[in-house]
Parts: sequence; C-alpha cells; structure tokens
Amino acid sequence: VGLGGLAAYLIGRELGSDSAQTMAFATVALAELAFVFSCRSATEPPWRLPRNRYLLGAVGASAALLGAVIYLPFLQEPFSTDALGLLETGTVLGFAAFPATATELAKALARRRNDAR
Repeated sequence: VGLGGLAAYLIGRELGSDSAQTMAFATVALAELAFVFSCRSATEPPWRLPRNRYLLGAVGASAALLGAVIYLPFLQEPFSTDALGLLETGTVLGFAAFPATATELAKALARRRNDAR
C-alpha cells in the first residue's frame, strides 16, 4: 500500500501536476478500501464469501467521502487536495488495486499448491 502511494506521488510529480500529494492520498485510501475485502479470508477470494452489507456500506461511504474531499471545491482547501484528471485517476486506481490483486494471486497460488498435494 505504501509503495503504491509513493509510486502514485512520484508519477504525479513527473506529470508536472500539482496533485501529486492528492494522488498519493487517494491511492493509499482506495488501496486500503479494496484490500479489506481480501483480508476477510486467508484462503478464499472475496467473491466466494457471504456478502457483508455493513462492510459494503462502509466501503461505499468511505469512497464517497474520499471523492467529496477530492472533487468538492469547499472541501479541497481544508484537506489540501486537488481535483484529479482522467490520467491521474487512472494512475490512482491502478496502484490502489495492486495490493488486493497481489493478495488474491498469492491465495490462488496457495490453493493450487494445496490442491496438487
């Protein structure tokens, strides 16, 4: 998660964007929100687990608050954020997805290894 945030920040700086700090913040926040689904089981993927409406609601509300802090002008100043463009948002989403994706790949490999035994 931390490396994803750092990478988003560095790419934001290379883009010459004033929103590098916002990119790092959004990447870390979204990565944690995505990763929480992978943490529900050490072996099973999230789509094979029973739905947890409270978790879905909490993640949805947190994502909405993050979006508000980034895109609503009256919240940008107190939180020191900048609105992200399409390229910046894509970068954030890509790096934010990495920890959960890596975890799910590791779980799939472990299941495959256990099934081969």
